[in-house]
Amino acid sequence: MTAVKVNGIRTVAEAEEAVACGVEALGLCLDPGAVRSVDVDTARAIVAAVGARTLVVGVVSAAPLDAVVALRDASGVACLELRGEVPPETLAPLLPHAYVALPLRDASVATDAQRYGGRYLLLDAASVRTDDVALWGTAAQLAAARRVTIAGALTPTNVGAVIARVAPFCVELTLADDVEPAPRIAAFVAAAREADTKALSARAAAP
Repeated sequence: MTAVKVNGIRTVAEAEEAVACGVEALGLCLDPGAVRSVDVDTARAIVAAVGARTLVVGVVSAAPLDAVVALRDASGVACLELRGEVPPETLAPLLPHAYVALPLRDASVATDAQRYGGRYLLLDAASVRTDDVALWGTAAQLAAARRVTIAGALTPTNVGAVIARVAPFCVELTLADDVEPAPRIAAFVAAAREADTKALSARAAAP
């Protein structure tokens, strides 16, 4: 089953709604001033409320290792997602409970991924066209070797096609301020589960 992560959770209520929909992970933006960011106190409250039932991930932009560790410890998140220009030596001491986010722009992402250790990897596919067979193929190759999350402009409408093409470990829905979270989360989870069911049926029917 493809895991579902919801990024941009800002309140305990949103976290509870997402967990009720059956998501496997929540992303909390810990960068002050970023879109849908949360402060440390709010992050800690969310972890206390749902951390025993789902994985809570702290999303942090590139920063010195000591600053990243301080944010992790103060917020209580179980895992870190590092975005931006992250040196491999920053990720290494945080493993196995951390991973980097890489843009899926061209085939060089496969080489970039080799610079980072760990089983997990996020590919930001926000700029990938739906008909870009080569790039989706690169993503699928990475997903066959590592536990890959596909993120970036995924919706209930297109997540099924991404699961069919890439077979990722996880898919991510990023919340927006102009959309009510609960119905969108529920629709996204339903679409992901439907895609999983179709994939299982196709494998069962294969000779």
